[in-house]
Amino acid sequence: MNIKLIRPGLFCLIVLLSQASIKAQVQESMTPSKIKSFGLSGGLLQLKEENLHPKVHSALAAGLNYQSIKWGNSLRLFRLDLGYARPKTYLEAVGYSVNARIQAQYQYLRMIKKAKHWRYLSGAQALASYQINYYPNWDDSHLYWANQFNLAWANRLYYFTESKGSWIVSSSLNVLSLHSRPEALRQYKIDDLSASGILSALHSNMNLGSLNRNLNLSLACEYRFKLTAKHAQSIGYSYSYQRSESDISRLFQSSVHSLSYNFYFL
Repeated sequence: MNIKLIRPGLFCLIVLLSQASIKAQVQESMTPSKIKSFGLSGGLLQLKEENLHPKVHSALAAGLNYQSIKWGNSLRLFRLDLGYARPKTYLEAVGYSVNARIQAQYQYLRMIKKAKHWRYLSGAQALASYQINYYPNWDDSHLYWANQFNLAWANRLYYFTESKGSWIVSSSLNVLSLHSRPEALRQYKIDDLSASGILSALHSNMNLGSLNRNLNLSLACEYRFKLTAKHAQSIGYSYSYQRSESDISRLFQSSVHSLSYNFYFL
């Protein structure tokens, strides 16, 4: 056997194996097993509380979020969102009203399809969401709320670029909900605004229903790119819509368009 031909052949084989190893490492680094992130968001909030009146309140809204993601054969995600706004109607010169939003969600998603540059996952989501509103210009005696605990169908699509960035598109839609709304006509002139009174009110008048009584839709798109081997950042857009009503309460609707910045620890 000609030794002069073997040496170039071995060299080419080593180069090819090295390149394959590098590509495999890049693919693995795209989906680290544990990810945490903190984020800021700002956007436009619009809401209509028909227990109060049919006018639309709107405002710029600010938010904070925290995420913890674990990858394996499945994806497990925990996310906490806090939001605040001072909405007003077109009739008000200054917005004295207050909107506070607290939301916690957990997703368990299974890998449905996996290819070289993308992953598609789908599964279940559990959500606890509190949306509390106070309108002193219109009613200085009562709190208003649209709270929910629901099970939802969630999806996530990852697309990994050659530059180690990734596009993340996600959605969720509730399937079954336990939701709380205030009565359309209050029995008492002034609410009990003690801590126990507020907690009791926020979990009163629970109704079980599906999309016909409580609709919660969320859509999001995010572009994430690495800064270092252990850190990344992202910019994103999200839209959420909630619609709730019950036998004793009139319709509530909320719509939020948001832009976000997130910092990741990989």
